[in-house]
Amino acid sequence: MCQFCVKYLFQVSETLDYSETITQLIAEDNFGVEIETAYKPGSGMPHQVIRYQKMSYDENNFDQFNDDFEEYWEANSNEKRTYEINFVDLRKTNKARDWQDVERLRIGDTGHIYSSMIGNSTRQKIIQIKRDEITERVKSMKLGQFKHSSLHQNKFDKIIQNDLTNII
Repeated sequence: MCQFCVKYLFQVSETLDYSETITQLIAEDNFGVEIETAYKPGSGMPHQVIRYQKMSYDENNFDQFNDDFEEYWEANSNEKRTYEINFVDLRKTNKARDWQDVERLRIGDTGHIYSSMIGNSTRQKIIQIKRDEITERVKSMKLGQFKHSSLHQNKFDKIIQNDLTNII
């Protein structure tokens, strides 16, 4: 259970999503440099997913390509974790004074969640907050990662080459 939440929470549920997890990445830049990495066989992944990614740069810079490759691998080779936290109304308890810490949290705030059951720590972002409409108190919040949307660009949208001009 997360250390921050122990003071405040009623119930925490964790969801692990493997639907977009890759197990092998082969990347090539527009200068013909190729890098590859993969999980070792028997790593416990339920199935193998190989992704070939073409990245485009203005200048030949292997260090930048390698950094982007490693960042892309880190972002896509692990399961996506989300946490749903349902809070108790603590107004009538001695912990009510600490409740203001929760009330100040906003969507987009980040922090570390430690799971003692599986012994790992992850960086999570608040992606949803539900409030009581009458009291305006926080009832629950969801921690995780925003789903990628075509309405906004991220770093990789700018360097990933989606056209097939190099194949034709």
